[in-house]
Amino acid sequence: MNRVRAFLPHFNKRYYSARNLGIIRSNSNDPFVNLATEDYIFNECDPSKQYLYLWRNDKTVVIGKHQNPYKECHLLRMNEDGVHLTRRRSGGGAVYQDLGNTIFTFLSPKDQYDKFVNFDIIKRSLHNGFGITSELSGRNDLIISSEKHPEFAQRKISGSAFKVASDRAFHHGTLLVNLDTNALQNYLNPHKLKLQSKGVSSVTSRVVNLQQINPNVSHELINEEMVKAWKQKHRELSGSDVNVEIIDVDTLRHNKKWKQYHDELVDWDWRFGKTPEFSNQFETRFDWGLVDVYLTSENGVIKSIKIFSDTLFPIIVESLESGLVGVKLEKSYVDDASNQIKSSISEEQPERETVVKCIDDVCDLINKNN
Repeated sequence: MNRVRAFLPHFNKRYYSARNLGIIRSNSNDPFVNLATEDYIFNECDPSKQYLYLWRNDKTVVIGKHQNPYKECHLLRMNEDGVHLTRRRSGGGAVYQDLGNTIFTFLSPKDQYDKFVNFDIIKRSLHNGFGITSELSGRNDLIISSEKHPEFAQRKISGSAFKVASDRAFHHGTLLVNLDTNALQNYLNPHKLKLQSKGVSSVTSRVVNLQQINPNVSHELINEEMVKAWKQKHRELSGSDVNVEIIDVDTLRHNKKWKQYHDELVDWDWRFGKTPEFSNQFETRFDWGLVDVYLTSENGVIKSIKIFSDTLFPIIVESLESGLVGVKLEKSYVDDASNQIKSSISEEQPERETVVKCIDDVCDLINKNN
């Protein structure tokens, strides 16, 4: 295995002109680093080459290109628990990832792309390394075989997404090694019956961790087995062999093109601003009155808000309806707007402390429901 500190800046057509194949492993758990590297490989590296890229992320929710994070995720809880939100450039549904996930990416020339070859590599690595037999379900899931593992039959262990460009294609997905399955409930699909949104919705599935089937499974060992299976398959197809290259994060940050991909992924407008228009309605009763909120957002920004309440202080409703329009629908921005609204309340306002508390209550309600 080779550690190449200057790997990515030389990761181009000239450097790889004598190679058919490349195997790349990430030493970072930062989802923005890893997704930026995937974008870089896909868009900037030789499209005539075959690559296997192996990585994993710290606590992250990854949504598809056309999804609405306000519908798919419990954003307030994610913020409190330090869970990243990322939006990938391919389609598909929302997934939760942590260090119990192994992530794989197959990159191929378009005319050599074959997802069934890729799935065969994954199945072979699980079977040869851990005695786990799996099968393809639908177009993008691997499930446990009924014959070999009846107690876990038909439960999902891997999901995939795909992207095809004019001259290249990729197939990426996850393998559930020891995922925190409670996090799926904590961070995905909040219960918002009244939220209406355009965009793609996720589909939940019954899943099982590979360690429940074989406790010897680990990210490191799966990587080794994936490399073996990938090499074996491509030796069969091309007779070629290849070393594993490990990218170095410090070196990546000096690559201007890679940094551009990274900065775009981190950017608020990409993660939230690409959200389709949606409306949400929620209500609750505080000790000071009933509040019924109707909110419309476009590109992640509050477009309109209407609040109905039986409060004795109309200024609460009036100041929130005027002060929240145009605010980014994320806790830190809503909190900043709340502080500005409260500071605008005159010191002469009757029961000013109560009014300020009520404004806090409504803004907390908005944060909890978006």
